[in-house]
Amino acid sequence: TPSSTLGPGVYVTGLEIDPSPPHRGQNLGFRVQILNTGGALESYRWAIYLFRPTDLRHPLGETPVATANIPSGSLIIVSNGTWKLSANGPCEDVIVQVGRVDGPGLTTWLTQREGRTFQQALTLCP
Repeated sequence: TPSSTLGPGVYVTGLEIDPSPPHRGQNLGFRVQILNTGGALESYRWAIYLFRPTDLRHPLGETPVATANIPSGSLIIVSNGTWKLSANGPCEDVIVQVGRVDGPGLTTWLTQREGRTFQQALTLCP
């Protein structure tokens, strides 16, 4: 029978946005809940990427790249800087993903324990 979880690794278990609820024109910070089931200390260069739901290939924006040392167990890592959608315009839906930055133009999307890419939907209104 297939397993409901992947093997040892680093997974995203949640995401908090500050301020909450978020609005257009605000600088948004991100706190990512991480679970390292591998047992060894991992060092990741990572960033938050934001997409329009209709285009998950080209980010609408991203936070600056951060570096995190991720020991075994659970922890929260905080984005390096913020991201803001311009204050002008109607409500807009965005999808948030967490990416490990492997090099220029090389990003690996972090997953949930079930193996799916972690995504969180947001609606940003004025």
